[in-house]
Amino acid sequence: MKSGVTVLRRARSNRKNLHMEFFDTESRFKLTIHNYQFTHGKASQEKWDANWLRVYIDITTPMGHWKSYDPCILTWEVQQLFEWLLLIADQKGPDDISFLEPNLAFHFYGATDGIYHIGAKFEQEWKPRWAENDPSYTVYFSIPKEQLLAAADSLREYLAKFPPR
Repeated sequence: MKSGVTVLRRARSNRKNLHMEFFDTESRFKLTIHNYQFTHGKASQEKWDANWLRVYIDITTPMGHWKSYDPCILTWEVQQLFEWLLLIADQKGPDDISFLEPNLAFHFYGATDGIYHIGAKFEQEWKPRWAENDPSYTVYFSIPKEQLLAAADSLREYLAKFPPR
């Protein structure tokens, strides 16, 4: 697998492939926001319904590969995830972030020698089939700070494309 920095630079230059991504030598997590759940939502529409986003995930681990697509993150939760990534890049802020829909959560385990240790926890519809009897399934990543900042940069672009309505 190529180094995280090399691949992320290529992804930044090709915005058709905009996605938030974590990867190391063992695993890869890719999150892509496709659209609002209700594309014709208006500011006058109920706040929650107007702000759900359709999210696609693609995960590869030594145990296997799985994908999922679900409207399970709100626009303001993308903002919170963006801010959380920036905080943990500076090793500040809370260790955990979760969302209203419990499909996805992240945990920051700390950093050593410039490598950040993060867990992505999957529940409900986003768990892999082989973990269906477990309450959750966590994939662990050890990634450089540049990868955290690139993930935050991708979320910033998503926020510009899909602002709260």
